[in-house]
Amino acid sequence: MANLRHRPLDNLKLAAIAQPTGDHGLDVGLAQRLPARMLNFRADLSNAKAKQAAETAIGIALPTKAQQRSDDGSIWWLGPDEWMLTKPDRDAHPNWANDLRLSLDGHHISLVDVSHQYEGFRVDGPLARTLLAHVVTLDLHPRSMQANSVWQTVAAHCQIMLLVCADGKSFDVFTRRSFVTYIWQRLVDAAADMDLKVHPAV
Repeated sequence: MANLRHRPLDNLKLAAIAQPTGDHGLDVGLAQRLPARMLNFRADLSNAKAKQAAETAIGIALPTKAQQRSDDGSIWWLGPDEWMLTKPDRDAHPNWANDLRLSLDGHHISLVDVSHQYEGFRVDGPLARTLLAHVVTLDLHPRSMQANSVWQTVAAHCQIMLLVCADGKSFDVFTRRSFVTYIWQRLVDAAADMDLKVHPAV
């Protein structure tokens, strides 16, 4: 059985990676995100009562537009009937899924705790978009990828969820535990090819 307390990026000597590699002042940041509580939620909310019950139980309106996140960034639109519900500290909310299931008893929903399937890290700095373009084929320009949006795509042949942070300049990458080290290293290698400084992201 996998050790779910161990995080794949723990294998990397991140302090050693986060050292200057150039002298021209250009930089990019990479840093692990705290392990989040993540619930995959599916429901047909065309029924007004079901929608009201879901939003009452969750405590916030569900985004209904493609690539949208809730105002506080905690709920991610993944499809017309699918969302990712998140809380920033996985260990602080161990019973969240069960509590929601009880609150939505009698409604036709799917709620799956996928917290241990995913790992995330942040990419920031003035050249974050340029660096991500080495592994992501989407148009990363701000006119296409706006602040506080979420995108499901492929990075270096691995499925990811790419979140644009509220500042519109930083990005969170969430992917399967087995992919995260590979994607991280691809970005580190790309930064070296660009002669960028790599520093711990904020």
